[in-house]
Amino acid sequence: WVGLEDEQINPPKYLLEPFILENLPNVIFGDPGTLKSTLALTLASILLLNKHDNTLGLIPDGQDIRTLYLDWEVDYKTLKWQLFRLQNGMNLPPILISYRHCHLPLAQDVEQIQQHIEKSKANLIIIDSLGPACGGELKEAQPALELFRAIRRLNISSLMLAHTSRDKEAKVKGIYGSVFFEAQARNVWEVRKVQEAGEDEMDIALFHTKPPPFAKKHRPMSFHFQFETDKMSIESRDPKSVPEFVERMGNNTRILNLLKDGALEPKEIAETLSINPASVRTSLKRLTAKNLVVKVGDRYGLLSKF
Repeated sequence: WVGLEDEQINPPKYLLEPFILENLPNVIFGDPGTLKSTLALTLASILLLNKHDNTLGLIPDGQDIRTLYLDWEVDYKTLKWQLFRLQNGMNLPPILISYRHCHLPLAQDVEQIQQHIEKSKANLIIIDSLGPACGGELKEAQPALELFRAIRRLNISSLMLAHTSRDKEAKVKGIYGSVFFEAQARNVWEVRKVQEAGEDEMDIALFHTKPPPFAKKHRPMSFHFQFETDKMSIESRDPKSVPEFVERMGNNTRILNLLKDGALEPKEIAETLSINPASVRTSLKRLTAKNLVVKVGDRYGLLSKF
C-alpha cells in the first residue's frame, strides 16, 4: 500500500541536479566524439569531492558519492589517463573511482556487478555504454527491457552513456535503438558539440529531451573544454553564445536571441529563422505576455535583458 498518513512525504532527490536522479536511470546520449565519457567522469568527480564551487555551476546534494565505472568501451589505462588530465587541469585532489572492465551484457553479469557495488560501497554506477551493456539487437524491445530490469534489480543510481540515432541531419534526435531505451529512462539529455579541426578546445551543449515525471524540461546547458597534452579544463558557458547551439533551441529562445540585434517585424523574424509565420506570432504573443518583448508599430523588440 502507498499511503499519505503517518509518513513524511519528500520530493525525489538529485545526486547532481539536473543530470543524475537518485536511484533512477539517467541517460546522456550523443554522437561519437561528444565527450560523453569525459563529462561522466567530471560529474563523478564533483560528486566524490562534493565540490559546490565547481566551474560547471552544478550543485551536489551534500553527500560524498562514490562511483563504480562499468566500462564496455575502452580500458583502465585510458580512463586513468583521462582522470589524470582532469585532475591536473582543474587542480583537483586525487580522484578515486572504482572501475570494472566489462564484456558480458549487464543482465548476464548482474550478480558480479552487485558484488563490485558492495565492495566499492558505490552510490552510483556509470554505464559506458548502453549498446554493449545491453547486448543483442538494439532495435528490439527485449534486450532493452532486460537491461533496465537488471538495473532496477541493482537498486542504485545510474548514469548511462548512449549513442544517437543514425540520422545526423535530424534536428531532433533520439537514443539509438528501441524506443524502450528512452521510455524506461527517467531523465534523458542529448549532447552536441562544436569544434573546429585542429583546435585544442571544444564546446558542448546538453539539451533536455525527457524530464523526470515530476519536473519540467531544464534549460540547455553548455560547457567549454580546453585541452593540453596532460591537462584538461572545463567551465560553464552560456549556450546562446554559440550560434550552432541556438539553432537547436526552442522558438522563444531563438527569437529573443535574434532581437538582441534590434527590433524586427514578424515576417522578418520568420524569414531569418526559417520559422512558420504562425509559430512566430504565437511565440511573440507569449513573450509579450511575459514582458520580455514589446510591440512598437509593426515591430517587436526586447523589453528586458535576455
